Amino acid sequence: MLPTFGDDDNPIPYFEFIAQRMRNYMIYIKITKGFKPRYYSPNTGHTIQAGHLARFYGCHLARMIRGFPSIEATWSTRESLDAIGAAKESMPKDAYIDMYRCMHFSDDWDDDWDMDGETSWEEIFADPKYEPSPDVERHRRKYEHIEDGFNCRWKEVVSFGRWITADESRVAGWYKSTITIGPEPKPIRTGATIHSMCVTHGPLATFKLQCRVYGGKADEGLDYVNKHTANTQKWVNLYDEMFEEFKDNGMCCTLDSAYMGDILGQVAREEWKMNLVGTCQSDRTGAGPQAKEAKAAMKVGNYESVMFQHKALPLTYALWSDNSIVKTLSNFHTPEVLEAGSGVARRRRVDGQREMERTEVQCPLQQKDYSETFHLIDKGNGKESKYDLGGQTKGHNWAPKLHMRYFNFGLGNTDTMYQALCQEHTPNRRIMDMPEGVRMLAHFLMQYGEPMRRLSPEHPAHSRDLTNVWDFGTGRKVRTDAKGFIAKVAMNGASAVPAPNQRARELREKQKKSKWRVHQSCGGEKKGRCSWDGCDGLKSAGAKRKRTAETYMYCEECSAAAGKTIYLCNVGKKDSKSVCHMAYHQKYHNKKYAAWSF
Repeated sequence: MLPTFGDDDNPIPYFEFIAQRMRNYMIYIKITKGFKPRYYSPNTGHTIQAGHLARFYGCHLARMIRGFPSIEATWSTRESLDAIGAAKESMPKDAYIDMYRCMHFSDDWDDDWDMDGETSWEEIFADPKYEPSPDVERHRRKYEHIEDGFNCRWKEVVSFGRWITADESRVAGWYKSTITIGPEPKPIRTGATIHSMCVTHGPLATFKLQCRVYGGKADEGLDYVNKHTANTQKWVNLYDEMFEEFKDNGMCCTLDSAYMGDILGQVAREEWKMNLVGTCQSDRTGAGPQAKEAKAAMKVGNYESVMFQHKALPLTYALWSDNSIVKTLSNFHTPEVLEAGSGVARRRRVDGQREMERTEVQCPLQQKDYSETFHLIDKGNGKESKYDLGGQTKGHNWAPKLHMRYFNFGLGNTDTMYQALCQEHTPNRRIMDMPEGVRMLAHFLMQYGEPMRRLSPEHPAHSRDLTNVWDFGTGRKVRTDAKGFIAKVAMNGASAVPAPNQRARELREKQKKSKWRVHQSCGGEKKGRCSWDGCDGLKSAGAKRKRTAETYMYCEECSAAAGKTIYLCNVGKKDSKSVCHMAYHQKYHNKKYAAWSF
């Protein structure tokens, strides 16, 4: 459920739109910052394509499912517990790194790419310029098109009924950022705040309809005096914008105490023709001092109610004694208390302990409506937060994190729509749950479009040799004298488990009969480079590249254990103080002489 961009005559698909912005940005940072792509080459026409971007999203989903291992670990050739084989088959690591670096969604940069001041955009960039709107808020410049595109797409595909629910959610991030400094009384100081609305009733309950990222203390879009208020009321300004398509229809909306108050309730009722109900702080109502006194006199857990009604306006403030004193404000409910038997059930607390069975209790009507609706948006936010694509990176600004959160919202909406359609058209067939659907989507995207690899990837062995800590016999392009052995894994689909070491087994049988046959130096048919890092060959002054000497001699037991020939010189030079074979074994196979110098 992805948006399209452009106009009706020339629509631009989602992946193509993002690919265009990333292609432009790659050229921009090449010119201004000296960026050197690893995989792509804009000068030769090898650029990011829509299919590549789809595969990038698939790999990102795969990393999210596995708990976001590092990029190095994801494409590892040595550790099977970290490597993600489907991602390695989908694209090279360098292509993923290039796209990860160039995540950009608006051509919002200055003209510092134009060195002489006379070069046109078309002469440098292959794709058209897609700038943010002139009057857009500063914090939305980089992701305005993404936010507006998703909001338009969600509202055009559903009929959302007459009741919606609104709440805020959090995108993790760093503290010292303009976007994270929120107003009292409920600031979110450890991330960005996203204000969202969802469908409340029916099979599409929890379906997101609209989201807006709060720009912090200096949000220009909210910092003004609304035409319906006498001073600046940020939450009135916020919902004046978010309710634009829901006004004058008698819509109902459930909110929480971050927004609700007398002012918002009056404006919604009189100007927007909307009904609001939600929790509310006493300080935001005209019943403030009296409500605080009533709250202090109430006892928690006896389910009594205290109601305050405005003398002239349809505003009702209710206090209800549940596990705590719950305070709600409504601009369309009467001060009515439902008696026991109305469907509100609680596990009563008797003598400090909860009862095992639920008992129906009395409560205000507006409290019942609030409790039956508000939990749905929390349910939707919780479902989407399980598949947070933002990751743990600190190398990006807010735009990629927020863009990924909108993609998360799209995943949740797609799952809600899928569940509803399956229940309606194929109720007797098996239905995928969201974890299965996310995995299916990841595989689909990782195989989208034309292949990106020219060579088959190398996957690490699923089991390793535990004889030594470091030499576990897997990996590619690994120095044999420092980091391990090259994996002997077939690339034709055969098992990745290495075959038993027949050579070592035969040697052990011979050693049972000949006890002296331990680390014997033997001559081979071919020459090889000595494995001792102190070999005299390294001291050759005339060599441009220092290498160990070549020799026919090898250690029988070390070679059998390693599964390959370990060459070691057995004859030193005239001025040499040691023999490589003896020095190697005294260091690695005899703790008593490990600290000796040779």
